[in-house]
Amino acid sequence: MATRMQQRRGTAAQWTAANPILAAGEIGFETDTSKFKMGNGSSTWTALQYFANAAELAAIVDGAPGLLNTLNELAEAIGDDPDFLTNYATITETTAAIAESRATSALDATSKANGAVAAAALDATSKANAAEAAAISAAASDATTKANAAADAATAAAALDATSKANAAQDAASLALGTHVTDETNVHGIENTADLATKTYAETVADAAATLAVSGVTTGTIGLGNVDNTSDANKPVSTAQATAIADAVSDHNLDETNVHGIADTAELVTQTQLTNAISGATVDQSALAGLGLDWNASTDKFDIESTHITAATQTALDLKAPLANPTFTGTVAGVTKAHVGLANVDNTADSAKPVSTAQATAIATAKSEAIADATAQVNAVIASAPAALNTLDELAAALGDDANFATTVTNGLAAKAPINAPTFTGLVTVAASGVAFTDGTQTKVGVPSITTFGSSFAATGTVAAGEQDKFVPVAGAVTITLPATGYSTGQSIDFYQASGTGAQFASTNSVVGTPGLKFRTTNSVVTAMKTAAGWLVFGDLSA
Repeated sequence: MATRMQQRRGTAAQWTAANPILAAGEIGFETDTSKFKMGNGSSTWTALQYFANAAELAAIVDGAPGLLNTLNELAEAIGDDPDFLTNYATITETTAAIAESRATSALDATSKANGAVAAAALDATSKANAAEAAAISAAASDATTKANAAADAATAAAALDATSKANAAQDAASLALGTHVTDETNVHGIENTADLATKTYAETVADAAATLAVSGVTTGTIGLGNVDNTSDANKPVSTAQATAIADAVSDHNLDETNVHGIADTAELVTQTQLTNAISGATVDQSALAGLGLDWNASTDKFDIESTHITAATQTALDLKAPLANPTFTGTVAGVTKAHVGLANVDNTADSAKPVSTAQATAIATAKSEAIADATAQVNAVIASAPAALNTLDELAAALGDDANFATTVTNGLAAKAPINAPTFTGLVTVAASGVAFTDGTQTKVGVPSITTFGSSFAATGTVAAGEQDKFVPVAGAVTITLPATGYSTGQSIDFYQASGTGAQFASTNSVVGTPGLKFRTTNSVVTAMKTAAGWLVFGDLSA
């Protein structure tokens, strides 16, 4: 699959006005001049140099001298070099070597870029699948929570109603008691309790009376000879008082009406009478049966109609999503990219995706190293140029006594690839070990740019060896067994439910997946990756 990279762009005036500092390797393109600059991470836009474009290179070529029509002009054109032909061959070989080096560098950079893009795509796919799985799990959890909350609310409502009634009764009792406590008038026959004397007041009065005692005065002197100085706790009950108390109790015991708020005590029943009455009572419980509640005459018990659902309950249930494979008809609100672990991921279109700092640095480094290497080799050739050509013989020898020298040069150059953006017409051969990255990886194993489709997996069985990096279609409710051997850690196989539903992975050979091992529906895509512990499956799965 082709990879498209889009660079920062703007007019020359916009770049100059903004004058930003481009990151190392970051490219800035002028849309009105077709020129571009590459940043170094520290210099502003105006301090950077332009890279030559096609028009400027053409101007340099067009500035070459005219026809060489004299020996002096020809000698000057080749720098009076008697070894020109030998040096030309050296330059040609050097040019070819540089071209091959640039091609290898370009292939290396392309491989790295493709690897980075593939890794980014795999990461994006994994995160997207994880996001979908998390969203489905969150929706299921939300539905379960709401259902439990509804049940809890019903239970809580019943408990709250009973509690409220109990609290109301308690509050009423407390209010009545509080009113009684604060009442000062007509309490227990006392016209006003504020007029009662306290023990402190009585003690004060007694002390005051004691100070008025007159020496020699006795109880008889003041007409109280029959009164004894008996303590309150030991005061006897007089005959008249005992008679009055006995008469009052007798009258109270015989009273049948308006006793403690009971209109007629003769209407009261004893515990024995009440128990006997309840035990002998017969109630036709079947009369209590109704909608949703049936009376079972054979068992003398009530049966609840399991199929009966009220219209209101059915309407409420229709608005709920099932726990298994819920389908939402509207927009799911409240779920953000942060909830699924993608807070740093932007919803940027493929055509507008930026180049990361690490990618830009890698590209700039590769380009800088290639340019530096080519420059060093050209400078070495220039520095080794011999002395001037002084005779016709030296000039002829320099040209190899070739009457068709110009044609030979033209044909030789035409057979070479240019250093800048070479185009190869035949097979490009690299070292037998393949292209090696700077970290030592990717020496032979490679992933083709076009995904290979494997044979359809239409019957339950074990995946054969050699299916890594393929896209394998699955037909129907087959069970796929991933092998314990034959695949290396890091290799992966992509599957998709091409037709039917119900395909799933066997749980043998340490296969794990979340939320399960089953393809969710038709066209579900699932990846199986070999790990050190076994196999990890991820994608559009269900329990």
